[in-house]
Amino acid sequence: MTVGGRKPWARFAGDEGPSLREFVGALCVIRTGWVDIRFGQAEVRAADGSTALVQVRQYEGEELALGSTGLLYAYEEDQGFFWVTPFDPGLDPAPPEPGR
Repeated sequence: MTVGGRKPWARFAGDEGPSLREFVGALCVIRTGWVDIRFGQAEVRAADGSTALVQVRQYEGEELALGSTGLLYAYEEDQGFFWVTPFDPGLDPAPPEPGR
């Protein structure tokens, strides 16, 4: 995604900025009242600690609403949005023990 030939967050992250593909697999927080196949936005945090507001879409299923946690699982580069699915932190496996 570029604006005027530059990525919109380039002023914060140098000339290149993070690649949107880097957000695949990241958790996000829904910032719109709902997400469906045509509409939705979410806030995601980059590895450098900066945040970005990205376009998200979801097939029918469990509802994603304002403040919900989602998982970005694919990026549609030609259309500029991420596929998102609800994420339940309680289902996240424990981190591996050191040395394993």
